[in-house]
Amino acid sequence: MTTTDLAPISRCDRCGAELEPGVRYCSNCGQEVTAESTPPKPPAPTYWSDSAPQQPAMPTFSATFDSGGGIGKLFSGSGRIGRLEYFLTIVAIWVALAILWAISAVLDAPTLLLLLMLVVWVITTVIAVCAGVKRLHDFDQSGWLYLLFLIPFAGFFLLFVLLLKDSSPGLNQYGYADSGSVMG
Repeated sequence: MTTTDLAPISRCDRCGAELEPGVRYCSNCGQEVTAESTPPKPPAPTYWSDSAPQQPAMPTFSATFDSGGGIGKLFSGSGRIGRLEYFLTIVAIWVALAILWAISAVLDAPTLLLLLMLVVWVITTVIAVCAGVKRLHDFDQSGWLYLLFLIPFAGFFLLFVLLLKDSSPGLNQYGYADSGSVMG
């Protein structure tokens, strides 16, 4: 794909952000721009039935995950996150597991707590894997390297690499810096 193929595109087909001529990736969402991308249609005009201002609609649970922002990015391996966000994600996971363990130590309902602990463990494992993959993307490495955690002692060294290695500057093949961030 050459930059001349991308010059006529003016908007990203995923998020609608304006694109500079010749870019390969959207600066807003990090998606690769293709030659067959088309600009999104403008929203239809809104006509109010009365002059009183109306409250905006509350976003639904599925809209939070479908929009590509917020909590839904915790469960996505696309994009990039920096060292600080990766560190804070891992710390939050350990705090959540410690709180759950403390609750299970105080309460005496073994079957319910075992089921609850299993569900929370699966959720936190998925979040940790997605954060690790995005962190690998941050310094232009494949997310498949995260499988090194399955090898004894290799995971220990990979954790230090994820926590200490600096980000690749600017745009890489996985998008711009913090394109996988929950905040962005």
